Parts: sequence; C-alpha cells; structure tokens
Amino acid sequence: MNKLEIIELSKIDTFTNHPFLVNNDDSLNELAQSIKENGLLNPLIVRKKDNDRYAMVSGNRRKFNC
Repeated sequence: MNKLEIIELSKIDTFTNHPFLVNNDDSLNELAQSIKENGLLNPLIVRKKDNDRYAMVSGNRRKFNC
C-alpha cells in the first residue's frame, strides 16, 4: 500500500549506484528555481531500510537541490 509521509531529508540516503547521474547544469538550476517558486510538485520516493533511515528510489535531482 502506498502511503504519503513527511520524512526529514537527513534520514534519506542517496542511491549511490543510481543509473542516472545528477549533473549540475542549466536544467538542474531551472529545477531549483521552479522548486523555489512553486514548491515541490512531485514527491521523492523512498523505501524504508532496516533502521530509522530511508533509501532514495526516485527524486535524486530534487533532493540534490535541497
């Protein structure tokens, strides 16, 4: 079951072997500006790890901007 929950960013570990690299380029700057102006429109997707931490599944670029 999918559940919407607010999680502190400090508890989310970046998926280091993610196949899509985050490039610090113009499109990332545009994303950052959009988040500043409009807020976060698409949530990050994470999965619970064994402890009180979460693993990033989707949203690496959005988290990179925080």
